[in-house]
Amino acid sequence: MVFMFSTNLIAQPFNVPRGFTYTGDSRYIKSFDNKSEAIDECRNVYEFYGVKTDDFDINENSKVLIFVFFDSDRRNHMYVLYAVKYMEEYDVVLTEIKNKDTYFFSYDDYDGYTYDLIYRKL
Repeated sequence: MVFMFSTNLIAQPFNVPRGFTYTGDSRYIKSFDNKSEAIDECRNVYEFYGVKTDDFDINENSKVLIFVFFDSDRRNHMYVLYAVKYMEEYDVVLTEIKNKDTYFFSYDDYDGYTYDLIYRKL
């Protein structure tokens, strides 16, 4: 039983800002009632990891407000951070992935087009 517990602890990264809820697969989420709070939280995440906050663009006319990535503490991994409008809330999602092309999801945006949210390996 101790071995299973230890394995689960190793699988979860611990260097995540406060208030995020672990949802599995190295993915954390935090929900907000409005757009400005979600954007502010993305800036807080950047500060937490020591990344300049002026390094990302905000697309306020899209369901996906922010989609950025930056180096993880672990070799050959990246952190991916995005803020998305989901139903009546805004979700800020932080995940750690291997540095390889990764598909997240497709969404129908306000302009009537469907877009794919994809990380392309650097």
